Amino acid sequence: MDTQSTGECLVCGSETKNRCSACAQAGIDLFFCSPKCQKMVWQGHKLFCGPNAFPLAFPLFSQAEASDILDSLEQPVARAEEPYTRSATVMEEIKAHLGWPDATKADLIELISSGTGDAAPSASPALDQLPAMLVWSRYAILATHRTIDSFRQFLLQGMAGFYALLFGAGALPPVLPQDLDVRSARLLHQMLCILTLHAAYSPPSPFVGEARPPPSTSEECKRCVTALMQYAVKTFGLEYLQKLSVAFKGRSRSPGPSRR
Repeated sequence: MDTQSTGECLVCGSETKNRCSACAQAGIDLFFCSPKCQKMVWQGHKLFCGPNAFPLAFPLFSQAEASDILDSLEQPVARAEEPYTRSATVMEEIKAHLGWPDATKADLIELISSGTGDAAPSASPALDQLPAMLVWSRYAILATHRTIDSFRQFLLQGMAGFYALLFGAGALPPVLPQDLDVRSARLLHQMLCILTLHAAYSPPSPFVGEARPPPSTSEECKRCVTALMQYAVKTFGLEYLQKLSVAFKGRSRSPGPSRR
């Protein structure tokens, strides 16, 4: 279990004793120096807060998200940052990342459908692939450039994209998020703060009728990135910055989720 008396705020990097109590109960110390800093990123942090914080677990699909993925299985993918995989469709890319080349479309439909919060219990032997599906299907959807109108989906797809880029740059070990150690899990939590702040900074709001974080400034976004870099050097060493640089360059070339 992660136990620290003080730590750096995930949002601004200030030293503080204040931490998220729900995440601390899950075994990871995630610090926020003030209610203001925590509120600024709450719409993102709440998706991974508490039981999902550590081991770090991507949330289940909403019904709308599952439907969107199912409707996209035959859509072509096109990535700007690499080709990590040269698969032609969302379905083929998911199969490649899952290491399940003989999976049929029906297999994927069953697995995706079982990943919603109100799905009936499934006896599928492939159910152990669900944690990977919750990550890689969201990553695959990024490359279809589909317009989305859900802030939740926007953040989760962005997080899957960050994870994939860090993974590809060697900044994370080749394991699922749930198998990361507490240091790497904290890194992803801080990435989520950056993603949430940047989404709040980018006007106008494309998510009508949906709760969003308060507007952020460019300085607040920069401080969060600086806090991430300082944590990375302190925890993993100066050479780790090169891996982060590769990942961020990949992110800048990737269009990310399109917002309505």
